[in-house]
Amino acid sequence: MKGTYITPELGFISDKPEEPKLSRPEKTYTSRQYFTGEYNQDSELIKEYNFNGIEAQLISAKRGKLAVINHAGFNKFSVCQNCGYTEINTNKSISKHKTPWGQDCTGKRRVFSLGYEYNTDIFQLKFKNSYFGQEKDGYWESVLYGMLEGISQALGIERRDIDGCLYPYTGDPLNPALVFYDTVPGGAGHVERIIKKNNFEKVLKKTKEIVSRCECGGDEGDTSCYGCLRNYSNEYCHNILKRKYVIEFINNLELID
Repeated sequence: MKGTYITPELGFISDKPEEPKLSRPEKTYTSRQYFTGEYNQDSELIKEYNFNGIEAQLISAKRGKLAVINHAGFNKFSVCQNCGYTEINTNKSISKHKTPWGQDCTGKRRVFSLGYEYNTDIFQLKFKNSYFGQEKDGYWESVLYGMLEGISQALGIERRDIDGCLYPYTGDPLNPALVFYDTVPGGAGHVERIIKKNNFEKVLKKTKEIVSRCECGGDEGDTSCYGCLRNYSNEYCHNILKRKYVIEFINNLELID
């Protein structure tokens, strides 16, 4: 996803509260986090493992830069260039509005996302010479969120203290790096524990255990649920998460019977 985001460094000014209505309030959108590819090179620790012909590269580093983006469900926001008035973009002229000082404004709009950046500990997992079935919609998202559950349970880390995203480091979205990071700004040393080979294998085994014992989608595992892959933070891809992809991925590494 490409685009431009702005950071409201001084916060927001809201309209005066409206009288309560019987209708539901307008839907809001959650933010998503993206890895920018930047991190402290001096802190980089790289290990490479060969799992029966599959070359895996594990990279741990400090001060990885994450961008937290709210793009309003990919609609983005219309922002008045005169006064800063902002509303969800509808591809129409920005609605008639007033400035924060109560004056009418007819400024022109530009379209942006909203966001900010922070640094934290990161761990990247890349595969150099392997084909996993990347053309399957939801494949890598399923693997990502399956491994996050495995990391949490195998290493005793609170799930809310870690998260992850996909990073197309080669420019090919079908061959991304899996990026795991500490959710606390500055990092807490959680994800850097994965780089130890015995811990990495523990994570894979626990991940397979989690998705194998779940019964959603029947024997084929052609879906997911809150007992295996789903949580509030990944609602954006619930419809494409499938636990069978996670089992397939780990079986390809031939680490688990």
